[in-house]
Amino acid sequence: MKNLIQRNSDTFICYTNLKTPIAKYKNLQIKVEYYIGGINYFSGNHNPRGYRLSFTPCNYNPGGFTESTLMSSNRKESGYYLLIEKTMRFNRKRLSLFAETLDPFVNELTNAYLNDNTDKIREIILKCNPRVEEEVLV
Repeated sequence: MKNLIQRNSDTFICYTNLKTPIAKYKNLQIKVEYYIGGINYFSGNHNPRGYRLSFTPCNYNPGGFTESTLMSSNRKESGYYLLIEKTMRFNRKRLSLFAETLDPFVNELTNAYLNDNTDKIREIILKCNPRVEEEVLV
């Protein structure tokens, strides 16, 4: 893998430079991660447990500090995630497989995010993981 690097046991992450900033953010954080799920504090909805692909506009500083927005009325400014696969428990090999298969598509994923094209993001996820259930990507 050349883009996504393992940050800890349950997260692969990369930062891409944006040609045109989103609000004040010059980078896009792309993560492939395991999410434990549960009740969303802000919406009250139940978020399923599983592997997900998330996008967050940010200002990345290689020295350590990364600035981003948690909440915004604009979905593009606050970022979002798509569930790749529901699961009952964490499997490091499965997460690594998702990161390896999505890694070559980082530029395409960035462009799809910038163009607000979630259909293209879903298409890439399905290309990388044909076992995923399509209703998970809604």
